Amino acid sequence: MPESSRTLNPVNEVESVHTPGYIQPHGLLLVLAEPDFRIVQISANTQQHLGCRPEQILGLPIGDILESGDLDRLRGCLEGQFEYLNPLDFVVTVADRSQSFQGIFHRSPSQHLILELEPVPPASANASTYFVDFYRLTKAPLQITHSTKTFPELCDAIVVELKRLTGFDRVMLYRFGDDRHGQVIAESREEHLEPFLGLHYPATDIPEAAARLFILNLVRLIPEVGYAPVPIVDLEGVGIPAIDNPAEQQALERAKTIDMSRCGLRGAVGCHCAYLQNMGVQATLTIALVVNHQLWGLIACHHDSPRHVPYMVRTACEFMGQTLALELVAREGQTFLEQKFQTQVLQSRILQALGTDGNHLKVLQTHQDTLMALAQATGFAFYGNETWYSVGQVPPEWYLRELLIWLPDRLDAQGAFVSHSLAQIYSPAQDFAAVASGLLALSITQTRPQYLLWFRPELPQTVTWAGKPTPQTQVHPNGNLHLTPRASFKAWQELVHQQARPWEDWILEATLAVRSHIISLLLRQADELAAFNLELQQSNAQLDTFTYIASHDLREPLRGIHNYATFLLEDYGSTLDAEGVDRLNTLVRLSRRMEDLINGLLRFSRLGRHNLHWSPIDWPEIIHEALDFLQINLQDADFELNIAPDLAPAQGDRSLIAEVIMNLIHNGLKYNDNTHRIIEIGSIPPPADRVPDSEERFSCFYVRDNGIGIRDRHQDSIFRIFKRLHGLNQYGGGTGVGLTIVKKIIEQHEGQIWIESVYGSGTTFYFTLPEP
Repeated sequence: MPESSRTLNPVNEVESVHTPGYIQPHGLLLVLAEPDFRIVQISANTQQHLGCRPEQILGLPIGDILESGDLDRLRGCLEGQFEYLNPLDFVVTVADRSQSFQGIFHRSPSQHLILELEPVPPASANASTYFVDFYRLTKAPLQITHSTKTFPELCDAIVVELKRLTGFDRVMLYRFGDDRHGQVIAESREEHLEPFLGLHYPATDIPEAAARLFILNLVRLIPEVGYAPVPIVDLEGVGIPAIDNPAEQQALERAKTIDMSRCGLRGAVGCHCAYLQNMGVQATLTIALVVNHQLWGLIACHHDSPRHVPYMVRTACEFMGQTLALELVAREGQTFLEQKFQTQVLQSRILQALGTDGNHLKVLQTHQDTLMALAQATGFAFYGNETWYSVGQVPPEWYLRELLIWLPDRLDAQGAFVSHSLAQIYSPAQDFAAVASGLLALSITQTRPQYLLWFRPELPQTVTWAGKPTPQTQVHPNGNLHLTPRASFKAWQELVHQQARPWEDWILEATLAVRSHIISLLLRQADELAAFNLELQQSNAQLDTFTYIASHDLREPLRGIHNYATFLLEDYGSTLDAEGVDRLNTLVRLSRRMEDLINGLLRFSRLGRHNLHWSPIDWPEIIHEALDFLQINLQDADFELNIAPDLAPAQGDRSLIAEVIMNLIHNGLKYNDNTHRIIEIGSIPPPADRVPDSEERFSCFYVRDNGIGIRDRHQDSIFRIFKRLHGLNQYGGGTGVGLTIVKKIIEQHEGQIWIESVYGSGTTFYFTLPEP
């Protein structure tokens, strides 16, 4: 590279790519000032193109060197008048020397008026042939590319036609990935050149600042990579003989205020030129493929010797690039359209099933294969009702349980987590990369956790890079950031592990639609359940009131029957025969039993209206109170009571909990044939399936006896009101209300009660109560 190139290239090239302060030598750049379009800055190569020194025309109005009417054409171009659009043909005359140019006139982002002039042979300066030539250049390539059927065929046709149009040795279609690294997906080249097809290029090869310039300036020509940069000078910076003169460096700094983002003559940074030279490239033409204001890819043309491309051909390339960019995206979209349509069909099938069957867990279980296909996954699992269901290739259940502990804090606002390289952020996933490198997880509910999980396997792939990707920035001794080009482009392979195929956007949309439908279904069911519970509460309140009133009102006539029967026995027992006395005794006994039943019913109904008085439970005091009451009713009972030390803490209504303990002890003593009866009271850690989903913590207690036990077929019915498993006169009789009352008291405390029993060996009653 010439010495002047290295001198003029700014050190901090990361920031100066759009304001280099110099141009390429194949044209002229003039900066004009309004209102008379006076030349205030100009490129220093006027001698080459105009036969004069810069200071000879600096300060002149541009109209002094143009033909009559050209100044109006410039003004019309600036105002966007259709008949004066770029490019404009000019004849510039200086000192009786005339030269034909094609000119590009625009206002730069830095508000400078910039006129770029490229010389053209006189035979090419006739504007009337421009449209015909443009049509000829673009018709055949567009016809050929439109005749292709598939996306790869279109890509191949593009590079072949552009190679024919431009005459370059190599033409490549280069596509950017999501991470901005690129890959050559089509190539047309001379046989002696090494193929680049399929090679990957790191994102650092095209810095983001350079990528933005491609969007502003769709065609970029460097006809001679090893050119000597031409500085921009003004009245203060001309006539300085030494290239390293401080005054000229000041002129360069002034020129660097000009934003050349839209200039075709803009000088290339030294790093880019060195990069091309390291590849053996001496001329390059780059066509940007822009879709929706984003850089989709590039068409890169390389030549192993200097090569200039006329402006007309470049305009044709720009037109083809924009047309083909839209065609490429449309063709590529066709590749995914069928998959997307199939996804929508599967989505509709699941949504229809959810609409028909309100039980979403049942639908998810019966449609697991459809759900797996919906996300194009190789494994699917869902968690609901504390149970795992899965299909396909999924990690073991213990891993899934640990994954659910890790997931909640990583969910986004939509309740989703998406990754195609899970092991990079969750180290346990490294052991299951073969089946679960990709994870798409959706949370349905958090109160009772429900999750949908899709898995994709690892896709080990060999990525072939054009040279080993290495950092391209260095810190210059002055502290600025300096770009350094890669020196080697020899194919370098990298084996990528623990990555799955990325999840497509439409698949995420489809799975989120399923999640949304399930949540809507749950919310509707919750509303219906809330309305039903309200009706049930009202019905229960009415039933409690009715039961209380009915049982209370029944006691008075029943007491009258009992008293009259007793009076008859006392007053007329001696005059009645044995049968009459027996019938009166039966009437007394039945009225007494009925009163016991009514008393039990009345006690049960009162519980529904009882307001709980919460306090910490003093277990020794409550158990002692229960024993005092039992001693009165079971004076001759021989039993042993064992109380475990350090019973778990609990809170509740003291009088009601005492009634629970008394009933359970009495039950264990009453239904017991042993001469030595044993009752044991203790506490255990609460089973997970017996604790409600709430922030409140519960303790679990038990009352165990060595009595007659309960058969398995009767264990579900012992808590029903008035349910007795024995005859009226067996085991001291009873009304069958005691255990019903016990169950209701425990449930009023939001706890649960259940039993474990072996017939003939005893029974254990378990119940839970909230902790203080």
